Amino acid sequence: MSFLNDLYLTYEACKSDSQLLPIAHLTQNAQLEVVLDEEGKFSRASLVDKEDAVTVIPVTEDSGSRSGKAIFPHPLCDKLEYIAGDYPITQVQKISQWIVGGTYNRYHLMELEDGSYLCVYFDDYLMLTGTDSYPTGYVRNTTIQERQMLSGMAEDYNVDPLYVLDMYRHGKVSWMADTLLRFVVLVAVITIISVLWGIWRGRKEGEGRS
Repeated sequence: MSFLNDLYLTYEACKSDSQLLPIAHLTQNAQLEVVLDEEGKFSRASLVDKEDAVTVIPVTEDSGSRSGKAIFPHPLCDKLEYIAGDYPITQVQKISQWIVGGTYNRYHLMELEDGSYLCVYFDDYLMLTGTDSYPTGYVRNTTIQERQMLSGMAEDYNVDPLYVLDMYRHGKVSWMADTLLRFVVLVAVITIISVLWGIWRGRKEGEGRS
């Protein structure tokens, strides 16, 4: 009975001090409230007052613990910078995303049976290694940069800018090892460029003296 009694006392203490969240729910500070009609179409939107900003939202197991570059959308509500296609990002963010994101991952358009296209985020290194089995992908919401890119491509292709088939995060090394590898490659490239620059300057100075 001591265990159940402890649970009861904990519940009573939490109930008096703060709101107990249901299972698979978290709180987020909402800035914008969007209302949809019964068909799921946009009806209206309004700004949320700061005193009413804290909102309980449903989350999945993945989205509830997402961090860093992890792209796991919440099922109903999400952060404005996560879903707004025209949300501005700073130059520092662009540079950091380029360093961490690397350059060997590519986007491909896959034609579907109905003539439309689906954007696939794919690892080019899989094609180079000649693997017989490819990682299992999953359909996710696009990021801000992906949505801007696909919106431009939608002028020439029937592609949905809201979704992408992500085949990057499955069947690969851990994100820490992947990031470390990218950093090592970046340092190696900078070192090679510095060495070549030094050799070129040395030759120029030698030609000037002669």
